[in-house]
Amino acid sequence: MKVSIWLKSETKWKNCEVHLEPEQRLSDIMNDDRAFLPITRRTSPLVHKTHIVAKDTIALIVEEE
Repeated sequence: MKVSIWLKSETKWKNCEVHLEPEQRLSDIMNDDRAFLPITRRTSPLVHKTHIVAKDTIALIVEEE
């Protein structure tokens, strides 16, 4: 799922992706027991970097269309 993320440090990440299982919702992964999420950032068409982000550093996560 493509998302935008605002971190508590006021940094905004656009063009990110989080992996969801077929029946899973974004709210499900934010409320599960994991403390960290793997986030893939697309900084350019050819550059994809995976970051392991602590959920408690995320202020807002929004699905992109």
